[in-house]
Amino acid sequence: MEKIELMHSVYGKREYGKCFDCHFCHWKIIKIGDETKMGPVWCEVYGRDKTNTFDTQWSVSFPACGIFNLSHDPKKRNIYKLANSDAGEQLSLF
Repeated sequence: MEKIELMHSVYGKREYGKCFDCHFCHWKIIKIGDETKMGPVWCEVYGRDKTNTFDTQWSVSFPACGIFNLSHDPKKRNIYKLANSDAGEQLSLF
């Protein structure tokens, strides 16, 4: 299951918005020489594996899931750990 598909199966899909516009989306600014660029992007709820950022690197163009700018923190976090399991199908919204 793809990253965003897992998030949509757990939290639902919004009809509008992109992940990048959500306050759970973060990115790191990196400096290369005199230039500054946007580095890795990740979803706070999906999680971030700092030892293997490829598994948790996020796309800014993903369509937003159901927790888009939610006013409180969802109880389920580090969803990436479920990416290779069937447990993602059994999670509840909060």
